[in-house]
Amino acid sequence: MLEEKAAQKIKQLKEAVALMEELSWRVVWALDFSNFQTINEELDPVQDVIAEAHNALEEELESLEEATEDYKTTKEFAEAEFDQESNLQYYLE
Repeated sequence: MLEEKAAQKIKQLKEAVALMEELSWRVVWALDFSNFQTINEELDPVQDVIAEAHNALEEELESLEEATEDYKTTKEFAEAEFDQESNLQYYLE
């Protein structure tokens, strides 16, 4: 259950990061081709907010991916240990 929720959130975070990258690219493009200071003044803060959101989402994604891998590893070790200590092992020999 936890792994499924984590996978869903990872997928959504990846989509959000991709969106931030696309938005950033579009704003940078607009800034590069704008000849008017008033346009640049309006777009500069937008670019800053997009960059902050992008960084925050990437950090969350990285942390969640690491936590998911740790969870899987811990779960595998716990299951292996449980199997070794189970009485069921005795009946299967």
